[in-house]
Amino acid sequence: MIDDPDFELVGVYVTSDEKNGLDAGTIAKRPATGVLATNSIEEILSLEADVVIHTSLLSVPYADQNETVARILASGKNLISTNEVFSPESHRRQQRHPNGVA
Repeated sequence: MIDDPDFELVGVYVTSDEKNGLDAGTIAKRPATGVLATNSIEEILSLEADVVIHTSLLSVPYADQNETVARILASGKNLISTNEVFSPESHRRQQRHPNGVA
């Protein structure tokens, strides 16, 4: 996203305190962008953005991510998730169910 001139990066949401306040370029090992990462979902929701790229860590239970995703969608933004969290059948059996039972 940072390297493609067809996109404008307007925000970065992080869950770690270590990345909060860092420039997006620093996090992505790119030149500085002037866009600082935040751990405030409210700040992200207030941004004017057409699309949110959702790249959260994949972990069970998947439902833990539902609230954040629902809030993003309710804000009127489109969402693309890279980890297929909302298509658990695409993951290995052990990832779908904590006890490995289908």
